[in-house]
Amino acid sequence: MKRSLLTIAAMLFAVTATSAREIPLPKGALINYHLENTVKDKITGRSLKVYDPGTNSYSEAEKPEYAKDGGLVIDRYYAIDQDLSVKRYPKQSIIVRLRVGKKMKDAGPLWRFMSGGKDWLLGKHLFKIDGDNLGLNAKRSAADKESIDYWMGLPKSDASNCRTYVLTNDNGKCTLTVGNKRCSYYDDTGLELKMDKVLLCPFKKGVVTDVIFYGRCLSEDEVREFTGKDIEYDLTIGDKDPLNESRRSKLMPVLFILLNIVLAAVAVPLRRRRRESVVKNRFNGSLLVIVAIIIGAGGYIYIFSGSGSFALNLALIVVSLISYILISFRPVTRQELDEELAQQEEDRRRREELGLKEESVGDTFRSLCSSLFKSARKVAGKVAETTGEAIAKSDVTVNTYDSAGNKIKSEKQTDFASFIAPFAGMFLIGALIVGAVLFLLFMAAQLVVLVVSFLPLYKFIANSRKYSSLQ
Repeated sequence: MKRSLLTIAAMLFAVTATSAREIPLPKGALINYHLENTVKDKITGRSLKVYDPGTNSYSEAEKPEYAKDGGLVIDRYYAIDQDLSVKRYPKQSIIVRLRVGKKMKDAGPLWRFMSGGKDWLLGKHLFKIDGDNLGLNAKRSAADKESIDYWMGLPKSDASNCRTYVLTNDNGKCTLTVGNKRCSYYDDTGLELKMDKVLLCPFKKGVVTDVIFYGRCLSEDEVREFTGKDIEYDLTIGDKDPLNESRRSKLMPVLFILLNIVLAAVAVPLRRRRRESVVKNRFNGSLLVIVAIIIGAGGYIYIFSGSGSFALNLALIVVSLISYILISFRPVTRQELDEELAQQEEDRRRREELGLKEESVGDTFRSLCSSLFKSARKVAGKVAETTGEAIAKSDVTVNTYDSAGNKIKSEKQTDFASFIAPFAGMFLIGALIVGAVLFLLFMAAQLVVLVVSFLPLYKFIANSRKYSSLQ
């Protein structure tokens, strides 16, 4: 029993120790601030400095404020290792683990390289954060002259509401990795301005638990050790952000899913409250529309499987189709049913008088197959006719003459250019037709989500206006 308790205690200790160490022990780092009630660099023993932008001066960080779960509360400017020379390390990596709180009125960007001059605004920020978005100001490549502002959506934070940011710089080629996202850009400002300080700018109740600086670029495996995730979104600054795009693209499908569920939930009880004159409900939707939706859904699955909003849009198609079927029932009164039976009897009597047979579904299918077979036979006959004409036109008679001009022999040869020309034209026309069909299928697969979203609403309004019992 005692041994079991010791084993369980050891396991709990191991789990606690593993979960507490959010960032791996850095190897070869130049700076390592692990801010658990201390502002000391574990490698050099230096302390963080407090920076006053008004006087451009530094002072010791006395009595810093810490969060309950550890980490420095960002409510002032902190300078990280004033002796650090960015120019000395053209290849570098910075790892920051933080939780951003409410931004103060005078808050600057979250991270800033500081130049040695008096004007602190000469500093260049690494990135800035606003809610769940991260802002960058940089170039796409070294060839670009102007920088652009770019906002990137941030992945979800972990259970402690913290995120780990890994920034690498290889002579101006920067890569910022957050969770499963990575954004690449070019920024040589730090090298040009000979910046020698890194500032941590204030965010009210923002918490930083770790700051690590390397004088080299981290490898992919090393970055993964800090982020704990494989890269899913590899962006270049200015690219469409899949997370931001997905947030916007998910809004309309969710609204239509909820709307169609509500419409079906309203239509079904209305039909149950039958009046005395209503004897049954009859499906008045279009089977052709349902078949077209199913085919379009198949094309959508084939073409867009794996895209960002694929699962949500597929759910929208399924919910809308089911809602359309549930809504597409109309009431049939006793009088209407009697009139339909009388009309059917009259039609049957007329067919018997004229000796006509009622066409069944099987007859319709056989007629369709016969028409398709006839069309295929016409196409095959046209191909055979074209082939015969091509062979006839390609036969060329070649005569051989002697020096006196007398014909020695005459033989037939095949002109391959004349023979191939008709088939090349047919192949080109066929390729254009196939391309047009594929393009139409692609457009239909894209439109199926839009069309099927409105079908339940259309059918609900149409039935409500036409049948008083459904109002």
